[in-house]
Amino acid sequence: MDRKAVQTDTDKKLVGSELQDELNMLEDSDKIKHVNLFQNLLLGASIVLIFGTAIFALDLILSVVLGCLIVGFNFFWTRQFVHKLLKEGKLLLLDLLFYVSKFVVSVIIIFAVLTFLDVSPGGLLIGLSNIGLATIILSFIRMIPSK
Repeated sequence: MDRKAVQTDTDKKLVGSELQDELNMLEDSDKIKHVNLFQNLLLGASIVLIFGTAIFALDLILSVVLGCLIVGFNFFWTRQFVHKLLKEGKLLLLDLLFYVSKFVVSVIIIFAVLTFLDVSPGGLLIGLSNIGLATIILSFIRMIPSK
């Protein structure tokens, strides 16, 4: 009897589990690529906003840069939080406190910047809008059919 023609049920299960693991890895790599694309779009939107402000309104440059940094800080820590959550598969109270506290820190920084550095609220809003701009660009990219 041909040895290759005969497969046991355990061999079939092993092959099936290997295929499932490979499929999961491909899905994870697509998600990672998607997050990296959004991160790059966020960085690109920040650069465009900063250069656009530098060209057209030099007095707003500090507030735009601070707004972009606040959004970048929040995105980085949110990404780390979600990665840890998906990796460990459980959510601890300390994780939730950390997640909420980063927004509290952001509000305190925005308040301090507006109060003590006397920067333009409009410029800060322009800097904070880079997340919306990156999201809109990503939506248009995803609407384009892939080959």
